[in-house]
Amino acid sequence: MGRWLITGTKEGGGLDMYIPGNDFSVSCDSNKPDNTNIIYKNNSGNAELNELLKIQEKILSRYDLMLAAKNIFTSKDHHYPVFLDEYEKQKKDYELFQRSLNKRSDYISEFIRIVNITNGIGTMLYT
Repeated sequence: MGRWLITGTKEGGGLDMYIPGNDFSVSCDSNKPDNTNIIYKNNSGNAELNELLKIQEKILSRYDLMLAAKNIFTSKDHHYPVFLDEYEKQKKDYELFQRSLNKRSDYISEFIRIVNITNGIGTMLYT
């Protein structure tokens, strides 16, 4: 993994990228590069990383919302069973996501877990 810092701009910032260990190139036609408009040539790892992160973020967002709903509403509320079911579903989806990372057994999967640890996210979701 690497971070390419972009200097000489007011915004500053940089680009986090997977470095595959072979020659590759990075380009962008936009004057404001971001993860949606950067073009990697001879490096599919960044697309894989970004896709996995999107999947995880979707699960975690739904989990957080359902956890909040589960804690705000009581079991007497008409919608409570829906919140509870979706909450449990997201816990299972996250477990399946973690299993898929185990099966991949590659640097990208391990990188996601390392970043998760730094953000206080483990391999299972607990309340």
